[in-house]
Amino acid sequence: MVMSCIKKEGAMFLRQKKFIMLVLVFAFVYGVVGYGISKAAPIPTEVRQETVFYFMFIYPLALIPMMLQMYPVAKDMGELSNGGIENLLCTGCRLSDIILGKAVCLWCSLMFPSAVLIICLMFMSHQWLFGALSLVGTTPFTIAGISLVYVSQGMKRKYVGNIMKAGYLAILCILVLTYFPMICEKITGQVMNIFVSIILAVVLAVISFGLGLHFYPKVNVEEII
Repeated sequence: MVMSCIKKEGAMFLRQKKFIMLVLVFAFVYGVVGYGISKAAPIPTEVRQETVFYFMFIYPLALIPMMLQMYPVAKDMGELSNGGIENLLCTGCRLSDIILGKAVCLWCSLMFPSAVLIICLMFMSHQWLFGALSLVGTTPFTIAGISLVYVSQGMKRKYVGNIMKAGYLAILCILVLTYFPMICEKITGQVMNIFVSIILAVVLAVISFGLGLHFYPKVNVEEII
């Protein structure tokens, strides 16, 4: 049942040519950022290494809020206008399977640009071990938690429409994550430590995935239909 829900949501996603183009553009931007950070000649080597770790573990999350704002099915997440949820439930699909199917497709679209950034940084800086930790560890779990929370809460009637109204938070997230290392350096006089980036990424992954598991089973049909 889960696979049928994933196929249905995937077919809907593939029809959204503009969003697919947006994902590719964001992936290209992340690739340029990864190359630029790794090869920034004026930056001292030790500072560049600290920056690479920050961009490898934390910065992949920068564009996620903006992508969520532009996610093509967000406006119809509740599928109330065309009875989509009711029709799916009538086929025998469980609500949990529907939520998981939507979350998997959302995870793929969010993870692709982030993976491009991490892979670029891995190849350009030769930090294979830590790059792999971010690529298959902290980043996918963080995005999985975000996807589960976004879909499970976005399908509820009281959240339909409201989920698209926080665009300014997406811009704020980009600005904060972009300038956070410089702000830390100005305040503390030191470059952000490598292990601080890793610890922050692990904490974010645990919190995000924990919230996803918390909200995922708590959606019931009465809140949607």
